[in-house]
Amino acid sequence: QKKDQKTALKLQQKLARDRQLKSDDAKLAALYLANRQIDEGFASIQRGFAKPGDNAPFLKMLRVLLQKEDRPEIREWMAAQPPTVDGYDELQLLLAQAEMKADPQQARQRLQALMEKNDPRAVILMAQAEPDQAVSTLQQALERKYHPLIAQLLYQYHLKKGDRDALKLLLEQIEQKQQEGPQKDALLARGYLRLGDRVKASAFADQLEKKGLKAQALELKGDIELAARQPKQAIRAYAAALRLQPADALATKLFQTRI
Repeated sequence: QKKDQKTALKLQQKLARDRQLKSDDAKLAALYLANRQIDEGFASIQRGFAKPGDNAPFLKMLRVLLQKEDRPEIREWMAAQPPTVDGYDELQLLLAQAEMKADPQQARQRLQALMEKNDPRAVILMAQAEPDQAVSTLQQALERKYHPLIAQLLYQYHLKKGDRDALKLLLEQIEQKQQEGPQKDALLARGYLRLGDRVKASAFADQLEKKGLKAQALELKGDIELAARQPKQAIRAYAAALRLQPADALATKLFQTRI
């Protein structure tokens, strides 16, 4: 018991210095939840929501709480919050996740409402909840409004299914609509390599190198050389990448290519 009290005191002192938890309710909620005092922690979250201000800290704690506890009273309180409350959409998203087992139909209705607001997180959750309809859900969402997270998940689905035609169309869409950046270049390089278009894959690997990510670009070039059945060139590229940025996965790839 004394050990628990010392731990609680240390945590309370740490929370008192935490600038992100500005209100006493947030500090108390974090303290109670850390000590597995669920009822007290939830009561502090409720008090915090009842006051005007930023609810982001309480939403984070609710996420933790819902992962630990599946209580109908918590879900009922969340469902009763008005749309004017700060962080309402985030609250609905958390509630939908919590309801997936208890009330999947209601959870889908909440996600659908958020999808109409073009919330990519809701789209992804809906795709995960309905795997048979996942590709259709993601494609329709991309048509309404492009978002890189949705495109990346759809990319993974196409790779898994081996749908080359769909993958090619998606890569073209990413080229046209996604903002320039290293993530885009890496995704397109790997995507075109999977389609066997080594010329386009090399072009995007070059773009990656120009953006300063030389190690990542060299690893991609090694993959391209290996796909072209040029193991010696692949080994040189992997070795150069490994010198710049040591990594176990890359070292394994180099070893496997050498043997």
